[in-house]
Amino acid sequence: MELLFPLLEQIKGLELDLQALPQGQEARLAPALKLAWAVRQSAPARCLQLLDEVEAGLTMQSSAAQPALRARALCIRAEQAQLQLRTEAAERLSQQALALFARCMDHIGQFDSILPLALQAFDHGELDTGDRLLAELDALAAQAGDRLRARYAALQRAYFWLPRDVERAQQLAAGLLTAPADESAIEAATLAALRAQFLGLLSTLKGDLATALHHYVQAYQAALDGGQLSRAILCCCSVAYSFGELLDNPRALEWVERGTTLAEGTGWVGQLATLRYLNGTSLLQMEQFERARQEFADMLTMLAPHPELRMVNHAMFGSGLALLKLGLAEQADTTYRELLERLRRKSQSFADLCFALEGHAKALLALQRLDEARATANEMLALARRHGYTLAQLSGLQVLAAIDTALSRSRGEACSTAALHTLREAEGLALDSDGQGLSPELLEALADALAGHGEHEQAFLTERRARLAAQQQATQQAQLRALALQAHFHSEQLSQENQYLRALATADAEHIGALTTAQQTLEQLSLIGQQLTAQLQPAAMFKLLARHMHQLLALDFISVYRLDAEQGVLVPIYAAERERAIQMRAVPLDSPVALSAACVRKGELLLIDGDGITPPPSQIPGASVMASMMFSPLKLGDRITGVISLQARQCYAFGQRERLICASLSAYVAIALDNARAYSSLAELQRRVAEQEKLAALGGLVAGVAHEINTPVGNSLLAVSTLIEDLDALMAKVSGQGLRRSDLDGFGSRAAEGLQLILGGLQRTGALVRDFKSLAVHHDEALAREAQWLDLPALCLQRIEAMAPRFAQAGIAWHIDGPPTLALHSIPAALDEVLAILLDNALTHAFPPGIGSRIDLRLRAGTDHALIQIEDDGRGIDPAWLPRIFEPFATTRLGQGRSGLGLARARNLVHGLLDGELQVDSAPARGSQFTLRLPLRSVAESAALRA
Repeated sequence: MELLFPLLEQIKGLELDLQALPQGQEARLAPALKLAWAVRQSAPARCLQLLDEVEAGLTMQSSAAQPALRARALCIRAEQAQLQLRTEAAERLSQQALALFARCMDHIGQFDSILPLALQAFDHGELDTGDRLLAELDALAAQAGDRLRARYAALQRAYFWLPRDVERAQQLAAGLLTAPADESAIEAATLAALRAQFLGLLSTLKGDLATALHHYVQAYQAALDGGQLSRAILCCCSVAYSFGELLDNPRALEWVERGTTLAEGTGWVGQLATLRYLNGTSLLQMEQFERARQEFADMLTMLAPHPELRMVNHAMFGSGLALLKLGLAEQADTTYRELLERLRRKSQSFADLCFALEGHAKALLALQRLDEARATANEMLALARRHGYTLAQLSGLQVLAAIDTALSRSRGEACSTAALHTLREAEGLALDSDGQGLSPELLEALADALAGHGEHEQAFLTERRARLAAQQQATQQAQLRALALQAHFHSEQLSQENQYLRALATADAEHIGALTTAQQTLEQLSLIGQQLTAQLQPAAMFKLLARHMHQLLALDFISVYRLDAEQGVLVPIYAAERERAIQMRAVPLDSPVALSAACVRKGELLLIDGDGITPPPSQIPGASVMASMMFSPLKLGDRITGVISLQARQCYAFGQRERLICASLSAYVAIALDNARAYSSLAELQRRVAEQEKLAALGGLVAGVAHEINTPVGNSLLAVSTLIEDLDALMAKVSGQGLRRSDLDGFGSRAAEGLQLILGGLQRTGALVRDFKSLAVHHDEALAREAQWLDLPALCLQRIEAMAPRFAQAGIAWHIDGPPTLALHSIPAALDEVLAILLDNALTHAFPPGIGSRIDLRLRAGTDHALIQIEDDGRGIDPAWLPRIFEPFATTRLGQGRSGLGLARARNLVHGLLDGELQVDSAPARGSQFTLRLPLRSVAESAALRA
């Protein structure tokens, strides 16, 4: 299951896993895609680089290959397209990914594919569509059993409800804003930013900007820590907006700059445009109108490919206001006309339309197109009244009063009754709304209008109210700035605390890393020890040792000596500089300069550090000059069997860690060498035993062959000698002319009998030779035969029925048990012969003469094999005979027509041709059971498939 936003440690692990795989291998595709998903927000450039590699690899496969990988790649592309405001591409890619994930029954993948569509809907102001999609996401996550994604979707949905219905949003967020007792670290890291962001927006809507700031800064830090770069940028925007509302524009600009730094190089147009808007707004409030105008102009250029976005409206608002402040009324008029046309065409928010009408009315007023200005202001008022938008009504009435005043002056009138009436209406509206909107500017305008109509006392009182309102406004602004300063202090304090915690976490991570490295070294040493001690060939062992040692230590030279105590020398058995073999001489144990000899004499590890230039006293011919050298004795208990030397060209290459590693490895090498010596001795002993067993087996075989052939050959020789004697007698009678017809008839009869006996003996001998030759059948003959799919129960039944008369004659009942059908790919003739031999063996040997009982044939099917069991309830096999029954000529009825070749041939067929196993289980008076295990796909079939 893919994590929504993996932790930094998990991302590092994925990077290490990927680095271990060579470039261009198919095995890299899944790990590379997993890493691309993990860094899609924290490192979007790296994500896209990995995606290119994965997609290039997938194009080399068939279109149907790896559908899950293709779906995940499309899903990542869709999210990047959504962040880059490529609306059509995001929707197309999401739908393609969604279809593939649905085919794979991957609910998590479907969730991840729909999420960009939901966020895009909110970006475009399609609130109902976005809410519906988030509700679907909640259900999908619940269906998949992913609590994190379910809580994430539900909380995101509640967040988007806040601007529309605070009560509804709080209902949706119930139980999601606090962590449950069993919340995991990954859940906490993923949800922390969204929780703080929700609380920040809730505080903003309640007018508690200081608390909002605190939550937004928390959300920003949590988003950064959780690898949610997009959310961190949005939190920068929220912090900047809050500081702007608290009239601390320099702090707002700082956070805009912070967010811009994060967004650089991402290509995420929406976030960059929002940051430019906030920057422009702050510049307007700081009365840097030209810089503000340029910022909004750049924003409009950036959003030109995305005219459907609501943010374009905001850019045009800001641009029009900056132009008015700069006195560029004509350009402001053009901007507001385009904005109004856009708003009316798209039927967007009435509030946006009110602000656009207000700006356009002010632009027309500045251009002295007073009738158009009055009509525009009246349209704004009507729209605001229709929707009960008090603040817009107040703004519209003030603009209308200014227009009426300008109209009166254009007609040469001293004052405007219409303007006074309009301002009084605005005053009443402000008072009805608990004084909201009763600004100093409104009161000053009303005082001027009253003075113009001669109502000087009312004008004076209104002017005093205006000054009081101005003082209250200044006090409120000072309070806001104080709140901003306090919020900045808290945010800096929170930032310092986070830095401190991160420093602690880094220190802990380094400590844990050191412990982990030590643990990994121990595990690696243990693995090396297992591999070394398992190696019984010295050449392979030293090759393995060199590879591992170069991985663990910075080495240039390795050598190993064996101690010959009788000769008093160290015999070199391995030496190599890097991969180059070095020829070495034996070292006398009493050598005064040889460091290896000194190590053995002292029985402890020696560490020598030189300058890497001056050769050591015992410089090895043909090897480079080494600066760092370690010599460690090879010990078995208290007995030293040799020495190992590790050397490096670098000075001071070996510290405490290297000493410990060398000591551990020397112990493993000592054991491995002793194992190899013991194995060599054992192998020699086994070879001698095997030769003796072969001679014994050959003797038994020769005896068996001789016994079986002697009888027919002896009978034939006797018949031949008898015929020769009869022939000699006959010829004598012929020569003596005493031959009678009866003599000739008698000789003919005896000759026929003798020749028949000779023919039978030769036939018996030929059959024995053929059977004996059949034992040597080669496995490759299976490939020359035609294997085929066969129905095993049918084959077994056919063989039983063919032998049924013999079963009946012997009084033996038979029974077959097993599945009605069982398909097996094998060689029918060979399998039928094996069954015949086993059944014949049971008929012949299992029961005393004339006393029959029962033979059962059972079939069983495994996942990749079939079992055939032939069981009788006869006399069983003597334990002394049981190990020999598959040997050639092993029979208890030798000389009684049984050659002892049947079971030997059956085993040869099973093991050689059928690629199966044949086993026997028997005990006296308990009957015998022969078990034949056959693969469902024979050797011949497997070979054909490989070909």
